[in-house]
Amino acid sequence: MESIDLLLKALETTGNDETIQEKLNEIKKHLIHCAESSKNVLNSKEFLRNANSEVAYDILEMCMTNLKINDEPDLFDITEMILKHPNAKVKTVAVRFVEKNLQHSTALHKLQTIMMFIECLKSNETSIGIPSIQILIELLKLQNFIDDPAVKKQLLSTIENEDDVIALRVYSVAVGVAKGGSKELEKMEYLLEKCINEMNKEDVLVLMNVLEILKELCLTSFGLVYLENKGVFDNLVKRIDRINEDPLVSILVPGLMKFFGNVAAVFPEKIFNAYPALINTLYNCLLGDDFQLLYTALDTLGHLTRHEYGKITLDSLNTEQCVKVLVHVSKTIPNYPTDLKVRAINCFENVFWIDPMSSRNNQVNYICQKWFSSIFGSDLMVVINFCKNAFEDISTSAFKLLRSLIYHDFGQRAVAATGGFVEYLLDRNSNITLEVKQIKYEIIEVLAESNAFEAAVTLQLQKYVREGFNYVQGVTEIAFEST
Repeated sequence: MESIDLLLKALETTGNDETIQEKLNEIKKHLIHCAESSKNVLNSKEFLRNANSEVAYDILEMCMTNLKINDEPDLFDITEMILKHPNAKVKTVAVRFVEKNLQHSTALHKLQTIMMFIECLKSNETSIGIPSIQILIELLKLQNFIDDPAVKKQLLSTIENEDDVIALRVYSVAVGVAKGGSKELEKMEYLLEKCINEMNKEDVLVLMNVLEILKELCLTSFGLVYLENKGVFDNLVKRIDRINEDPLVSILVPGLMKFFGNVAAVFPEKIFNAYPALINTLYNCLLGDDFQLLYTALDTLGHLTRHEYGKITLDSLNTEQCVKVLVHVSKTIPNYPTDLKVRAINCFENVFWIDPMSSRNNQVNYICQKWFSSIFGSDLMVVINFCKNAFEDISTSAFKLLRSLIYHDFGQRAVAATGGFVEYLLDRNSNITLEVKQIKYEIIEVLAESNAFEAAVTLQLQKYVREGFNYVQGVTEIAFEST
């Protein structure tokens, strides 16, 4: 086998594209048998100059993979050299390498690495620009870099001198770091303030993207307080009030629902107490026929009703409208595409969920029973049909909904009133996933302790529980039962 140095030397002396490709193929074969030659290849200017083909990209991937990241003294220099390559595909190899190994290699924990990836943020190639966001977040979490004046200057310069797309990437970096804690948020405020100021512009697309970025801060108490103090919520509520006046504002509704849905997931009382107008907007989305809005609206309703506080407050704000919305969603589920059906069923799981380990709240039980009667009547035929659905996602979500329902006395009575439902649950021969099998067992455990069934049915349920959820009937048992 020809030595790697001779193969690389040959790249310098040939000007023929076909010969170059032949030599690159030989280099690739060599590396398969001799991984330690990777560093020679990466340090070869001639190789990098000719790295403009699929074979060359494969060689780069192989060489970067073969690098010993913990003890390679030239790791940073090699990475820097590849990141400066004019070919975007070559740069992408280095970006992927850093993305994968950043946490394990202190050789990359340098100010120069941050500067290089701020430059990468500006790339028109999403395969370079987007991964650079998370790389910078990880690097800036290292406290000795977050306060560096050169880093601040470069990030601010990028916002001021680049287009909106690149500025939004910088804001994503700022939020990603700020989520780490109140101290990190304070250090990123110089960028967060600029991000919030973007909301004063009339560019709807920019505002939609800013909402998408800032919603991550709502998942933390300190982030929520910061955004509220900066007037972000008031700004958004004023825009919601203008929905009927300004058609452009309606474009923002999905983003607004996602933003406030994140708030509702962690701090539902904030929505009810401070921004009740949002509930009307949510109801309008749920009563509409815009599927794109429904995805987020259903998730938001689920977040709001998951907690007892949310159930009580929604019912007290406008009980008739709340029931109207729930009934409308239940009746239109058959018209939804499969993934939206799943979201709707998941929403109802939250609507009826109560913590089985906590003491019962009579007010919550009353509200849930009222909602149940309006949606399902007195039985669970709708739910059993979803449980039997051929689509695994729908079936799994339906069993989770059933699990929420049977923690209520009215849910247990509804199971007893639904012809064939108990027999369906007790059938161990049905073709279901392991997850559904476990959920079904949890359901039967609860039903076995219920007084909603006749004694013979209760005995069957208790027998199922004793046998365990993984019990498999023998052939003789099945034959005996069929006679």
